[in-house]
This record gives sequence, C-alpha cells and structure tokens, in this order.
Amino acid sequence: MDVDAQVNAASLRVVDLRRILQAHQVPVPSTARKAALIDAFEKHVRPALLGAATSGTALPVKDERHQGDDALDVKLTSNASVPATPQPPPMDIRFSDDNPFQKDSVSPPSAKRASKGTPPMATRTSKGGTTPPHVPSTPSPSLPKTPGSHVRRRTPQQARQLAMRSEREPAMAAIPVKDTPAPTRTLRWTVLRWVLWAGVLLWFWHCWQTRQAGYCTSGTVPIHEPHRMPRDLWKAIVSPACVPCPEHSVCHDGRLTGCASTDYVKAEPWQARVPFLAQALPLSLRSARCVPDTFKLVLASELADALIGYLAHWHGQVRCQRADAFPQTPHHALGLYAVPEARVKEALLSRITASMDTPTFEAIWALALEGLQTHAPDEMLVLTHKSTRYLVATHASMPLRCRLQLFVREWAWRNRLRGVGAFTVLLALWLAYQRRQRRRKQERQVAFYAREVFQRLQTQAAQAERDSTPREIPVLHLRDTVLESEARPAVRQRLWAPVARVVQQNANVRSRQAQWHGEWQHVWEWMGTLPSTPSRDPAPSPPAHDAATSHARPSTPAAST
Repeated sequence: MDVDAQVNAASLRVVDLRRILQAHQVPVPSTARKAALIDAFEKHVRPALLGAATSGTALPVKDERHQGDDALDVKLTSNASVPATPQPPPMDIRFSDDNPFQKDSVSPPSAKRASKGTPPMATRTSKGGTTPPHVPSTPSPSLPKTPGSHVRRRTPQQARQLAMRSEREPAMAAIPVKDTPAPTRTLRWTVLRWVLWAGVLLWFWHCWQTRQAGYCTSGTVPIHEPHRMPRDLWKAIVSPACVPCPEHSVCHDGRLTGCASTDYVKAEPWQARVPFLAQALPLSLRSARCVPDTFKLVLASELADALIGYLAHWHGQVRCQRADAFPQTPHHALGLYAVPEARVKEALLSRITASMDTPTFEAIWALALEGLQTHAPDEMLVLTHKSTRYLVATHASMPLRCRLQLFVREWAWRNRLRGVGAFTVLLALWLAYQRRQRRRKQERQVAFYAREVFQRLQTQAAQAERDSTPREIPVLHLRDTVLESEARPAVRQRLWAPVARVVQQNANVRSRQAQWHGEWQHVWEWMGTLPSTPSRDPAPSPPAHDAATSHARPSTPAAST
C-alpha cells in the first residue's frame, strides 16, 4: 500500500504502522504500544517520505500480506528527470555476526542472497566503523535496473528479535563492570577452597588425636595449661590432652574398662553410633558414660513402694491401738510410729523369692533408701536413736471406721473449749426450761388445790346453815383430805404451802384459831355468799401428769368425818 507523506499516523492501525516501520527497516519491539509506533513513524518514516516527495521520488510500499513468507518488500524508485536532493543518512543497524542470516555481503550466504535480489548487509570498515547497508532503489519503468541493487527481505520474527536485541544493548551497557580482573577472582576462590579443605583435614586430625589420647586414668585429672599464645593453641589442637574419666567409671590405658559398681552399666551416646559422625567429633563430645542399671532401678522402685506401704500400715495400726509401739522410740512427733530398720528389712526380705541373693538385696535396699530420701522426703523419715536407725512413714494407712473415730476424737480435742462452752449454754437453757415447766406445773396444781379448798369450805358453810354443823374446817384436816394420795410429808408440805398462801389471801376466807374437839387449831371459815343451790358437779380432775394428787378430792365433805 502507498503511504502519503501528509498522512496522520494516529489514524493508521497498529498493524499498518508495524508494516510501514518494517518496510523502512525501523526496529520496534513486539510489545510496543501504538504511541511508541507513532513516535517511531514521526521520527524515521515521515522525514523519508517528505524528502522523497520533495525530490519527486515515489516510495510505494508493496503490501505483501498475502505472500507465503510474510515478508515486506520495500522498493524505492527514483525519478531521473528530477534533480537529486540530499537524503537523510540511513540508520546504522548493527547485526550480529553469529547469525548466518545476518552475515556481511562478502560472505557466501550474503552473496547467495545478493544473487536472489537480497540487499547486502552492513559491513565493518578497517578502522572499526560500520558502513551502513546499501539500500537500492527500485528502478522505474523508464530506467534500467542497475546492477548491485537488491531488495532486503526480513521476516517478522527476525524483526522482533532485532528490536529486542536493540533494547537489551542499552540495559547491558548500563550495568557496571567490576574492575577486578578475572584471574584475580579465580585465584581468590582457589585459595579459599584450599583453606577450607585444610581446616576440614585439621579438624579430622584433631578428632583422631583425641581418640588416640583416650580417657585419663581413674583418679587423675588432666593438667590444662592456659592457651594464651597461638603456639599453645596449635599444640592443643594437634596434641590434645586426655578426656577425664566419666563419673562412676573405671579408666585404664586410655580406655573405659567398666563401671565402678554393679549398679551402673556402660552406655554409648547416640553420636558414637553414627558411623561418619563418630569420626567427625572429638572424644569429649561422644564419650561413653556409666548410667544406673535400669533393671535394678525398677526393683529399687518396687522395694521403695513396699517399704512405704509397710511403714504406713504400721503407723495406722499403732494409731488405731491395734498394735503396740516399739520401746525406746526416738523423741520425735512421729517417733511413736517408728520401726527399726533391721525389723523392716527382715520383714521385706521374707516376702522376696529365693532367686535374689543377700548382696543383691542389700544393693537394692540402699538404692531404695537413697531414692526415697532424695526424691520423696515427705513420705518417709529416717530417725536415729542410740546408734539405731528408725524408719517412719509420714502418713498412715487405716480402715474407714478407725479413720472416722480418730477424726471425731481429734476434732473434739481441737474444739474442746468450744464444746465445753456450747454444752454449758445448752445445759443452762435446759435447766431454765425445766424450771419454767415446773413453775407452770406448780401454778396449775396450786390453782386446782385452791379451787378444791374453796369448794369444800363453801360446802361446809352451806351444810352449817341447814343444821348445827360448824362452819370452820381445821387447816391440817383439810390438807390431809385434799392431799390424801401423797404420803411423803415433805412433798405434801411443798405442795400445800403455795395453796395456803392463795387461800389466806382470799377475802371470802377467814383464818383464825378455834377449839376443835377440845383442841385449839388453825381453822378456815367461808365468810362469802353462798350459791342458792350448792353445786353437785364433781370437781375437775387434777392435771394428768400429777399422779400424786389424782385421788386427793374426797367423796364426802370434811364435816361428815
């Protein structure tokens, strides 16, 4: 398609802009936007179009959209009749010599392309410069085709690669290059590698020397001089001292021969069991040691439990008064419940099967006592009295009934003052209640007996008006008649005293001395009014709880006696 010099680049499509730029050999990135394509068009293509228009040369652009190789063929035609005008310098496009499709025109591939009509590539001059490629013009029909004029063809993929390469070159040029020459850096890495290898070998040598030195003999301690100078440090590395013999171990000739006691066994750390790690560590970091025998520890733990159970049971038996304490016990708060150590050992040894010998039991017994004193001091105490060791448990094992009894007893003893005070208060309240009840009972009895006396006096006064019977009644006779069921004189006197006070305080009764059957006696006489008809209703019965006076009321008046 033909491109006008006055065309508006913004009105063209992106595809058309790319084809025009490729036809004019303007490299553009494949990711360039339309704005970048317009700028490239205004910068490179439009000046060429304006120059061709001024000189009268047509720059037709052939649209090879439908060709098989999708190449752009740019043909430049010149008008021989129009005088030539100065053209803008062509772009200096540098191509790589490694690509066979971008070789110089002198090379055979370029010559082959030249024979087919491909324009030659840019060549380098002897001075290091670059000669721009020759852009031949397409001959017009009126002019013959000049030899050496070629048409340069480039595929879109090659154009994109050229554009990307042109973008990477400024970026690579901006990266600063170190001034250190390559041989110096290589020498440094070589020296560093040799130093590291030397350090690794020196470390393995030191580990091997520690294994050769071995363990120090039992009872000796290696003398380490202060490493203040590099010479001493080097000596410590290449000739290390022996490793101190571990605790509870026996060492001889640099070897750990065994453990000091049968209670311990030899154990290797996990570092010594790894093949490569065992040689890469010094002997001090993977030294063997003597650890307590696990089987004996289990037996000692079981024996400790049995010992605590035995002592707790004995403690409970003594507290529940089911067993007597041992004589000459230590003076301690729990000394009464202590048991001699020989007695406990004998009792526990009888429970063990015959498969365990006495030395083994002694060793297990020592481990059990040591473990209890170290790890469980709150469960068992060891007391000494007259060179005899006693063992006592701090808690007791007792039945539920005994535990309840002891709890109540201890609670009562702790709260004895409060208990005595509470009992005193309750006793005082009970006595006050009983006294009040007796007073109420006495008031009811006094009211009953006083009413009985009044009725007898009224009956005697009414009978005296009908006949010549005396009106008065002796007090003693009246008392014995009313309190006939009570035989005890003291009780009779206690019951009659309040009745006599009530009767004498009544205004209807006169108390005086009169002669009765020839004897002077204290008599009572009814002076009040009498009812029109004497009451024949029986007198009310005494209170139910008073059995002493239930038959005190006589069936006939006292005068009839």
